[in-house]
Amino acid sequence: MQKYSCRHIKLQAVERAFSGFFPLLRIGFIENLKQESYETFSGKLELCFRFSAEGTEMTDVVNGVACKTPFPNIFLKIPTMHQYSMCDSLRDVIYFYYDASLYERMLACGLISPPYIWHFQMTRELASIFGRIRELCEHVLEYGVVDQLDLLALQLFQNVLLKRVHPAGNVYEQSVEARIRRIASYLQLNFNRAVSLEELYKRNGFSRRSFFRHWNQYYPVSPWQYIQELKLDYACNRLRETSMPIGEICSELNFKNQHYISSLFKKRFGITPMQFRKEHCLRDTDAGAN
Repeated sequence: MQKYSCRHIKLQAVERAFSGFFPLLRIGFIENLKQESYETFSGKLELCFRFSAEGTEMTDVVNGVACKTPFPNIFLKIPTMHQYSMCDSLRDVIYFYYDASLYERMLACGLISPPYIWHFQMTRELASIFGRIRELCEHVLEYGVVDQLDLLALQLFQNVLLKRVHPAGNVYEQSVEARIRRIASYLQLNFNRAVSLEELYKRNGFSRRSFFRHWNQYYPVSPWQYIQELKLDYACNRLRETSMPIGEICSELNFKNQHYISSLFKKRFGITPMQFRKEHCLRDTDAGAN
Protein backbone atom coordinates (compact mmCIF):
# COMPACT_ATOMS: atom_id res chain seq x y z
CA MET A 1 0.00 0.00 0.00
CA GLN A 2 1.31 3.45 -0.93
CA LYS A 3 2.24 5.74 1.93
CA TYR A 4 -0.06 8.63 2.79
CA SER A 5 1.64 12.03 2.57
CA CYS A 6 0.51 15.54 3.33
CA ARG A 7 2.13 18.94 2.78
CA HIS A 8 0.56 22.16 4.03
CA ILE A 9 2.23 25.40 2.98
CA LYS A 10 1.33 28.29 5.27
CA LEU A 11 1.21 31.63 3.48
CA GLN A 12 -0.58 33.86 5.96
CA ALA A 13 2.55 35.42 7.42
CA VAL A 14 4.49 35.65 4.16
CA GLU A 15 4.92 39.28 3.10
CA ARG A 16 3.27 40.23 -0.19
CA ALA A 17 4.73 42.69 -2.68
CA PHE A 18 1.23 43.74 -3.79
CA SER A 19 -2.14 44.08 -2.12
CA GLY A 20 -5.70 43.99 -3.42
CA PHE A 21 -5.85 40.37 -4.58
CA PHE A 22 -7.35 37.38 -2.77
CA PRO A 23 -4.44 36.29 -0.56
CA LEU A 24 -4.13 32.59 0.22
CA LEU A 25 -3.75 31.42 3.82
CA ARG A 26 -2.33 28.07 2.78
CA ILE A 27 -2.02 25.51 0.02
CA GLY A 28 -2.21 21.79 0.69
CA PHE A 29 -1.11 18.69 -1.24
CA ILE A 30 -2.43 15.36 0.10
CA GLU A 31 -1.51 12.11 -1.62
CA ASN A 32 -2.87 8.55 -1.14
CA LEU A 33 -5.55 9.63 1.32
CA LYS A 34 -7.51 6.60 2.59
CA GLN A 35 -9.81 8.25 5.14
CA GLU A 36 -13.19 6.60 4.52
CA SER A 37 -15.31 9.28 6.15
CA TYR A 38 -14.77 12.64 7.78
CA GLU A 39 -16.75 15.62 8.98
CA THR A 40 -15.98 19.29 8.36
CA PHE A 41 -17.68 22.08 10.23
CA SER A 42 -18.64 25.52 8.97
CA GLY A 43 -16.18 28.40 8.78
CA LYS A 44 -14.08 27.27 5.81
CA LEU A 45 -13.43 29.07 2.55
CA GLU A 46 -11.59 26.60 0.37
CA LEU A 47 -11.29 25.46 -3.24
CA CYS A 48 -10.58 21.74 -3.13
CA PHE A 49 -9.60 19.47 -6.06
CA ARG A 50 -10.03 15.72 -5.52
CA PHE A 51 -8.55 12.98 -7.73
CA SER A 52 -8.64 9.19 -7.61
CA ALA A 53 -7.03 6.60 -9.89
CA GLU A 54 -9.02 3.71 -8.42
CA GLY A 55 -12.31 5.22 -7.26
CA THR A 56 -15.22 6.36 -9.42
CA GLU A 57 -17.04 8.84 -7.20
CA MET A 58 -17.15 10.71 -3.90
CA THR A 59 -20.18 11.00 -1.64
CA ASP A 60 -20.72 14.26 0.21
CA VAL A 61 -23.50 15.34 2.55
CA VAL A 62 -23.69 19.13 2.60
CA ASN A 63 -26.09 20.80 5.02
CA GLY A 64 -28.08 17.57 5.13
CA VAL A 65 -28.26 17.04 1.34
CA ALA A 66 -26.36 14.06 -0.12
CA CYS A 67 -24.73 14.02 -3.56
CA LYS A 68 -22.38 11.71 -5.46
CA THR A 69 -19.81 13.26 -7.79
CA PRO A 70 -17.45 11.42 -10.19
CA PHE A 71 -13.68 11.88 -9.90
CA PRO A 72 -11.98 14.18 -10.56
CA ASN A 73 -14.16 16.73 -8.83
CA ILE A 74 -14.06 20.13 -7.22
CA PHE A 75 -15.52 21.07 -3.87
CA LEU A 76 -15.96 24.78 -3.13
CA LYS A 77 -16.32 24.97 0.64
CA ILE A 78 -17.92 28.10 2.07
CA PRO A 79 -18.29 29.35 5.67
CA THR A 80 -22.00 28.50 5.99
CA MET A 81 -21.48 24.86 5.04
CA HIS A 82 -21.49 21.71 7.19
CA GLN A 83 -19.98 18.77 5.30
CA TYR A 84 -19.71 15.03 5.78
CA SER A 85 -17.76 13.09 3.13
CA MET A 86 -17.44 9.38 2.39
CA CYS A 87 -15.06 7.53 0.06
CA ASP A 88 -13.39 4.14 0.41
CA SER A 89 -10.77 4.56 -2.34
CA LEU A 90 -7.32 6.14 -2.36
CA ARG A 91 -7.37 9.73 -3.52
CA ASP A 92 -5.23 12.82 -3.91
CA VAL A 93 -6.29 16.29 -2.85
CA ILE A 94 -5.02 19.76 -3.70
CA TYR A 95 -6.65 22.59 -1.81
CA PHE A 96 -6.45 26.38 -1.64
CA TYR A 97 -7.52 27.86 1.68
CA TYR A 98 -8.65 31.48 2.10
CA ASP A 99 -9.60 33.62 5.09
CA ALA A 100 -13.36 33.27 5.59
CA SER A 101 -13.64 37.07 5.75
CA LEU A 102 -13.09 37.11 1.95
CA TYR A 103 -16.37 35.27 1.36
CA GLU A 104 -18.49 38.40 0.77
CA ARG A 105 -15.93 39.87 -1.65
CA MET A 106 -15.71 36.63 -3.61
CA LEU A 107 -19.48 36.41 -3.66
CA ALA A 108 -19.75 39.97 -5.00
CA CYS A 109 -17.16 39.16 -7.71
CA GLY A 110 -19.14 36.14 -8.91
CA LEU A 111 -16.55 33.61 -7.77
CA ILE A 112 -18.97 31.83 -5.46
CA SER A 113 -22.27 30.31 -6.59
CA PRO A 114 -23.92 26.88 -6.57
CA PRO A 115 -23.36 24.09 -7.38
CA TYR A 116 -20.55 23.80 -4.86
CA ILE A 117 -19.43 20.33 -5.94
CA TRP A 118 -18.93 19.38 -9.58
CA HIS A 119 -17.03 17.04 -11.89
CA PHE A 120 -14.35 18.58 -14.10
CA GLN A 121 -12.01 17.55 -16.92
CA MET A 122 -8.28 17.89 -16.37
CA THR A 123 -6.97 19.90 -19.32
CA ARG A 124 -3.42 20.73 -20.36
CA GLU A 125 -4.02 24.30 -19.23
CA LEU A 126 -5.09 23.20 -15.74
CA ALA A 127 -2.22 20.71 -15.52
CA SER A 128 0.20 23.50 -16.46
CA ILE A 129 -1.18 25.78 -13.71
CA PHE A 130 -0.98 22.99 -11.12
CA GLY A 131 2.59 22.24 -12.22
CA ARG A 132 3.61 25.88 -11.91
CA ILE A 133 2.04 26.12 -8.45
CA ARG A 134 4.01 23.06 -7.29
CA GLU A 135 7.22 24.59 -8.63
CA LEU A 136 6.64 27.90 -6.89
CA CYS A 137 5.81 26.23 -3.58
CA GLU A 138 9.46 25.16 -3.45
CA HIS A 139 10.45 28.86 -3.37
CA VAL A 140 7.58 30.29 -1.34
CA LEU A 141 9.70 32.55 0.90
CA GLU A 142 11.49 34.19 -2.02
CA TYR A 143 10.44 37.72 -2.93
CA GLY A 144 7.28 37.93 -5.03
CA VAL A 145 6.60 34.18 -5.15
CA VAL A 146 3.58 34.29 -2.84
CA ASP A 147 2.05 37.01 -5.05
CA GLN A 148 2.41 34.70 -8.03
CA LEU A 149 0.73 31.90 -6.08
CA ASP A 150 -2.20 34.20 -5.20
CA LEU A 151 -2.63 35.06 -8.89
CA LEU A 152 -2.28 31.47 -10.11
CA ALA A 153 -4.85 30.28 -7.57
CA LEU A 154 -7.24 32.98 -8.78
CA GLN A 155 -6.56 31.97 -12.41
CA LEU A 156 -7.33 28.37 -11.46
CA PHE A 157 -10.49 29.50 -9.69
CA GLN A 158 -11.71 31.45 -12.71
CA ASN A 159 -10.73 28.73 -15.19
CA VAL A 160 -12.81 26.00 -13.55
CA LEU A 161 -15.74 28.33 -12.93
CA LEU A 162 -15.83 29.51 -16.55
CA LYS A 163 -15.98 25.91 -17.72
CA ARG A 164 -18.66 25.08 -15.15
CA VAL A 165 -20.99 27.97 -15.99
CA HIS A 166 -20.56 27.92 -19.80
CA PRO A 167 -23.97 29.03 -21.17
CA ALA A 168 -24.02 26.54 -24.04
CA GLY A 169 -26.16 23.54 -23.24
CA ASN A 170 -24.32 20.80 -25.15
CA VAL A 171 -20.97 19.93 -26.67
CA TYR A 172 -22.02 20.80 -30.24
CA GLU A 173 -23.22 24.28 -29.27
CA GLN A 174 -20.05 24.87 -27.26
CA SER A 175 -18.01 23.88 -30.31
CA VAL A 176 -19.95 26.23 -32.60
CA GLU A 177 -19.63 29.18 -30.23
CA ALA A 178 -15.94 28.51 -29.67
CA ARG A 179 -15.27 28.48 -33.44
CA ILE A 180 -17.28 31.66 -34.05
CA ARG A 181 -15.46 33.44 -31.24
CA ARG A 182 -12.14 32.11 -32.57
CA ILE A 183 -12.92 33.77 -35.90
CA ALA A 184 -13.90 37.01 -34.16
CA SER A 185 -10.66 36.88 -32.14
CA TYR A 186 -8.69 36.48 -35.37
CA LEU A 187 -10.44 39.55 -36.79
CA GLN A 188 -9.61 41.49 -33.63
CA LEU A 189 -5.92 40.81 -34.22
CA ASN A 190 -5.87 41.17 -38.02
CA PHE A 191 -8.50 43.80 -38.89
CA ASN A 192 -5.85 46.01 -40.54
CA ARG A 193 -4.80 43.25 -42.95
CA ALA A 194 -6.43 41.79 -46.03
CA VAL A 195 -8.68 39.09 -44.55
CA SER A 196 -10.24 36.29 -46.59
CA LEU A 197 -13.43 35.63 -44.68
CA GLU A 198 -14.20 32.61 -46.89
CA GLU A 199 -10.85 31.02 -46.09
CA LEU A 200 -11.36 31.80 -42.41
CA TYR A 201 -14.79 30.21 -42.01
CA LYS A 202 -13.84 27.17 -44.11
CA ARG A 203 -10.74 26.64 -41.97
CA ASN A 204 -13.03 26.56 -38.94
CA GLY A 205 -15.39 24.01 -40.44
CA PHE A 206 -18.28 26.23 -41.63
CA SER A 207 -20.06 26.54 -44.93
CA ARG A 208 -20.91 30.09 -45.99
CA ARG A 209 -24.56 29.68 -45.00
CA SER A 210 -23.88 28.07 -41.60
CA PHE A 211 -21.17 30.61 -40.77
CA PHE A 212 -23.39 33.65 -41.27
CA ARG A 213 -26.30 31.97 -39.48
CA HIS A 214 -24.20 31.17 -36.43
CA TRP A 215 -22.33 34.50 -36.51
CA ASN A 216 -25.64 36.34 -36.21
CA GLN A 217 -26.44 34.38 -33.04
CA TYR A 218 -23.49 35.93 -31.22
CA TYR A 219 -22.88 39.31 -32.88
CA PRO A 220 -25.41 42.04 -33.78
CA VAL A 221 -23.50 43.21 -36.89
CA SER A 222 -22.15 41.42 -39.95
CA PRO A 223 -18.48 40.33 -40.06
CA TRP A 224 -17.65 43.19 -42.43
CA GLN A 225 -19.35 45.71 -40.16
CA TYR A 226 -17.47 44.16 -37.25
CA ILE A 227 -14.15 44.73 -39.07
CA GLN A 228 -15.17 48.27 -40.00
CA GLU A 229 -16.02 49.05 -36.37
CA LEU A 230 -12.60 47.76 -35.29
CA LYS A 231 -10.92 49.96 -37.91
CA LEU A 232 -12.90 53.02 -36.90
CA ASP A 233 -12.10 52.45 -33.25
CA TYR A 234 -8.40 52.14 -34.09
CA ALA A 235 -8.50 55.30 -36.23
CA CYS A 236 -10.21 57.19 -33.41
CA ASN A 237 -7.50 56.14 -30.96
CA ARG A 238 -4.76 57.20 -33.36
CA LEU A 239 -6.40 60.58 -33.94
CA ARG A 240 -7.01 61.08 -30.23
CA GLU A 241 -3.68 59.87 -28.87
CA THR A 242 -1.07 60.67 -31.56
CA SER A 243 -0.07 63.25 -34.15
CA MET A 244 0.14 60.62 -36.89
CA PRO A 245 -0.93 62.06 -40.28
CA ILE A 246 -4.32 60.88 -41.50
CA GLY A 247 -2.73 59.44 -44.64
CA GLU A 248 -0.54 57.16 -42.52
CA ILE A 249 -3.55 56.03 -40.49
CA CYS A 250 -5.29 55.14 -43.76
CA SER A 251 -2.25 53.18 -44.86
CA GLU A 252 -2.12 51.28 -41.54
CA LEU A 253 -5.76 50.31 -41.91
CA ASN A 254 -5.54 49.40 -45.60
CA PHE A 255 -8.05 52.12 -46.55
CA LYS A 256 -7.74 53.03 -50.22
CA ASN A 257 -7.56 56.80 -49.66
CA GLN A 258 -8.33 59.64 -47.25
CA HIS A 259 -11.64 60.34 -48.94
CA TYR A 260 -12.85 56.88 -47.91
CA ILE A 261 -11.98 57.34 -44.22
CA SER A 262 -13.56 60.81 -44.31
CA SER A 263 -16.80 59.38 -45.64
CA LEU A 264 -16.82 56.73 -42.88
CA PHE A 265 -16.28 59.38 -40.19
CA LYS A 266 -18.97 61.65 -41.57
CA LYS A 267 -21.40 58.74 -41.71
CA ARG A 268 -20.59 57.56 -38.19
CA PHE A 269 -19.80 60.80 -36.31
CA GLY A 270 -21.04 63.58 -38.59
CA ILE A 271 -17.55 65.15 -38.74
CA THR A 272 -14.27 64.66 -40.63
CA PRO A 273 -11.25 62.88 -39.10
CA MET A 274 -9.47 66.23 -38.70
CA GLN A 275 -12.45 67.71 -36.85
CA PHE A 276 -12.54 64.59 -34.64
CA ARG A 277 -8.86 65.11 -33.77
CA LYS A 278 -9.42 68.77 -32.86
CA GLU A 279 -12.34 67.90 -30.59
CA HIS A 280 -10.88 64.82 -28.90
CA CYS A 281 -7.08 65.12 -28.97
CA LEU A 282 -5.43 64.29 -25.64
CA ARG A 283 -3.16 67.29 -25.66
CA ASP A 284 -1.56 66.52 -22.31
CA THR A 285 -0.24 63.16 -23.51
CA ASP A 286 2.78 62.30 -25.57
CA ALA A 287 2.04 63.24 -29.17
CA GLY A 288 4.21 60.46 -30.58
CA ALA A 289 2.91 57.69 -32.79
CA ASN A 290 3.69 54.82 -30.41
